[in-house]
Amino acid sequence: SHSNEKNPMVLASVSKIYTSYYVLNKLSPTQTIKTQIFMSKNARIENQVLIGDLIVVPNGNPFITSQNLLDLIYQIKSKGIQEIKGNFLISTNNYWSTERLSSLGLEDQPDNPSMGPFNVEFNRFSFDNKHNLPIPQMPYLAIRPKKINEPGLHYKFNNMNNKKETWFYNITENHKHREDIPTRNSTIFSANYFKYLANLHGLKLPSPQVQKSLEYSNLIAEQESLPIYRLVELGIEYSNNLIAEMLLQQVDPSSPLEASKNMINWYKEVYPQDKFLWKSTNLINGSGLTLNNKTTAQNLSLVLANIYKSKTLKRNFISYLSISGHSGGIRRRLNSPNHSFQVYAKTGSLYYVNNLAGYIRAKSGKLYSFSIFTTDTKKRKLLNQKNSKIVDDIRNKSKSWYSSSNMKIDSILVQFIKNH
Repeated sequence: SHSNEKNPMVLASVSKIYTSYYVLNKLSPTQTIKTQIFMSKNARIENQVLIGDLIVVPNGNPFITSQNLLDLIYQIKSKGIQEIKGNFLISTNNYWSTERLSSLGLEDQPDNPSMGPFNVEFNRFSFDNKHNLPIPQMPYLAIRPKKINEPGLHYKFNNMNNKKETWFYNITENHKHREDIPTRNSTIFSANYFKYLANLHGLKLPSPQVQKSLEYSNLIAEQESLPIYRLVELGIEYSNNLIAEMLLQQVDPSSPLEASKNMINWYKEVYPQDKFLWKSTNLINGSGLTLNNKTTAQNLSLVLANIYKSKTLKRNFISYLSISGHSGGIRRRLNSPNHSFQVYAKTGSLYYVNNLAGYIRAKSGKLYSFSIFTTDTKKRKLLNQKNSKIVDDIRNKSKSWYSSSNMKIDSILVQFIKNH
C-alpha cells in the first residue's frame, strides 16, 4: 500500500543516505584527512625548548580522539621539544564553522555541538555532578550552578571568549552522575583539549590562538583520519551528525546550506528531474538535524533502487547500512531468526518523527527498496513553541510514541516480507 508517497516529509537522519552516497561518489573512499603540526619559519629547538611558534593545521577530521592527540603529542616530544617559547597557533584554513550544527531543540543536546576545522571527541565534554567538575578538567571550561526556568534544560550556555567557555548548571532539574555537554567553539575547545593533554604528558604549551592562514615550514607531527569509507560507515552506524556535516564539508567547504544545494543539483543531474520528483525535496544540511530536510517516500525509494543498480562505487552502497537484528540503528528491531538480516536500512528520528529507509529482502528472495516516514505533525508543531512545562511534557511523552511507531513500522515490514 502506498499512502502519501508523494507528500514531502521530514527526513531527519535518513538524510545521511543522500549525504553518504554523495560523499562516496565525490571523494576517494580510501582518502584520509590529515591533522598536521608545523614549526613557524626560522623556528629552532634549543635545550628542549622550541624558540618559535607551534602551528596546528587541522583539515576538518570529524573523528579525532584523545588517543589521536596523544599520538601527535608524543611525535612532537620525539623531536626533543618539551616547551614552546612562542605562540601555540591553530590555522582555520578557510573551513566553515558554526556554534551549533542546528538551531533545533534544546541547546544542551550533545549530538548538536559546534563544528569547524578542528574537532576533538565530537566536540563534547562531560560534567561530573558529584564533584561539580568538568571532565577533562581544563581551565578553559567553567560551569556554575544557577536556577533556570527552562524545563528539560540541564545546562545553559552563558558565554565564551578565547580563554573560557562558561555554562550554567540548572539546579531545578534532576541530573545524572555524569552528563555530556556540547561545546560552542570546536576549534578553541579542541586546541585547549590538546593543551590539557600535552601538559599532562610533559609538553608545556601556552594558550592557543586561532588565525585564518599562517606561514609555516617544518612538519613535525601528523595524524591521519580513518579513511573516508570508514567514516561513512561509522556516521551511518551511530547516526553521527558531526561526521555527516564534516564529510559534506570535505566535498564542499562552504556552509551546509550551500553544500546541500550543490548536493541536490548533483542528484538532479544523475537522476533526472521528472521521474524523481526533486521539486518536493529540500536539503539544508548533511545530518538531518533539522525540520527542513524533506523529501517524498517515492523519491527516496527510487533513488535507493537506482543506487543499488549503480556501478559508480567500488563497494555496493547496501553494505554501508545497518542490518536488522544485527547492527547499527536496527540491531534490536526485526531481530527474530526469520527477520534478522532481512532489512538493510538507515533510521531517522527526531521528537515525533520516526523514519526508516533502505532495502528489504522478501520471502521470495527478491530485494526491494523502501521508505517509511512517520510524523506526528501536531505534536511536532507544539514542540516548536517557546519552551515550557507543557512543551517539556510533550517531549517526555515522545519515548512511548516512538516505540509504538517502531512497532507499526516493523509490522508493515514483517507483512511485506511474508507477502512478497
